[in-house]
Amino acid sequence: MIRITPTTIAKAIENDEFFFVYQPKISLITGKIAGFEALIRWEKGDTLIMPNQFIEVAEKSGIISLLSRHMLKKLLTDAPLFLSVKPELTISFNVTPIDFEDNEFFNDIITAVNNQIIQPNQLEIEITETVELLHNDIIKEKLVKLQELGISIAMDDYGTGYSSLEAFSAWPFTTLKLDKTFIDRISNSPKCHDIVDSSIRLGHKMGLKVIAEGVEDRENYNTLMSLGCNEVQGFYIAKGLNVEDAMTFLAEDKSWSGLPVGLIHLAQQDHMEWRQKMIKLVLKIQKEGVQSYNPSECPELDHTKCRLGCWYHSKDATIFKDSKTFQDLDIPHADFHKAGKKLLEAALSGKPKQEVIKLMQALAVQSSMVIAMLQHLEDEGLMNAQMYEDNE
Repeated sequence: MIRITPTTIAKAIENDEFFFVYQPKISLITGKIAGFEALIRWEKGDTLIMPNQFIEVAEKSGIISLLSRHMLKKLLTDAPLFLSVKPELTISFNVTPIDFEDNEFFNDIITAVNNQIIQPNQLEIEITETVELLHNDIIKEKLVKLQELGISIAMDDYGTGYSSLEAFSAWPFTTLKLDKTFIDRISNSPKCHDIVDSSIRLGHKMGLKVIAEGVEDRENYNTLMSLGCNEVQGFYIAKGLNVEDAMTFLAEDKSWSGLPVGLIHLAQQDHMEWRQKMIKLVLKIQKEGVQSYNPSECPELDHTKCRLGCWYHSKDATIFKDSKTFQDLDIPHADFHKAGKKLLEAALSGKPKQEVIKLMQALAVQSSMVIAMLQHLEDEGLMNAQMYEDNE
């Protein structure tokens, strides 16, 4: 049995005994590979040592920074191979808060991007939220700079440890990774199902990409797709692959079932929440008899910038571009927003209550048209998904 100490880790770095395996991440929208997560491994002779056996030792001793810089070089050697085949991939790797206390590590990332070894949108940093992370302004400042550069920042292991709403509001996370603990029990534990469902909704509302790790069977895959999760990884797709096998995986260009039926369902909820927010604001204006309002209380008036509009005009929705229902959705959605603006203007100008009620009714009619079209689009997606499964 190998005794793991800071000295043996340092020697292993010197002997180049650490390497990455790459686990594919699949888009639940396209059914295609969306990226890889780089997972560190240590090969000592004939023994394969997993990260849970040495990362904690490396962190406590401070040698983790040396290891992370060493592995970043490996990542920047491997990643261009994958990206030459599919440039739209995102390659993610795990770091610790301690890594960002090291200026050299941070500068190495900046240098790699500036030298165009990798594009910012091709890189994602996964970091587990800890007490140290939450209370370290230097780390926060560096992560903000990387995010502003275009690099994705993922909160890893969401649902465990110190994960909190405070981190979402204060830190530059662009991605939420659901912990395997909940995914394992999503099918047989209503509580875990609800936690995952709520987490996906939270991520959606905050504009975050949501990834589920540890997906090991088709049932969980389909459940996550129906809930609106963006991407999945796990043994159902593939284990961690060495560079050669990862390149083969890419070349196979395999497809999984992937239709954004869950995202359409979330879009319906977004639409209904918009209407509720507008009605609530109008009623408040009428009750208080004011001619102004707090902008934070008003839903987004531009139909291309509300959550439904952002989804409709995003690349995630282009999978429905050939659907006539999808093509026709934009006009009634725009008309719905026009009706909302008209209602708001009537309330602000002090129009009679009966006139405001009629405008509310007109908004409800327009809303019903949008919801009906979204439901029809969802049905189309479910039918296509079923056809895909029947043909597998």
